[in-house]
Amino acid sequence: RHVIKDPELVKKLTPNFSMGCKRITPSDTYLQAYNKKHVHLITDKIDEITETGIRTADGTNHEVDAIVYATGFDVQKSARPFVQVGMGGKNLSDTWGDAPGAY
Repeated sequence: RHVIKDPELVKKLTPNFSMGCKRITPSDTYLQAYNKKHVHLITDKIDEITETGIRTADGTNHEVDAIVYATGFDVQKSARPFVQVGMGGKNLSDTWGDAPGAY
């Protein structure tokens, strides 16, 4: 709210989930970038990727230089970025499998 000047944009960027459910804002300059005239947050459904950009469901063609395809992030990989060996030589990835746990 203190960084973004447009109240509608603030609503779109304000999380509606608890901390830790998704990735947090990546840097101090990330939100500030949305105040620039050439930066737009478009949350409409994508209807088609065209030769020159992206057409949203409302029929608007948004011309772009590049499309960054970012679907999210793998919690499993981020929790285990390297081999972790614990007591008795147990490998954490082998122990956890697809369902991390704690005691």
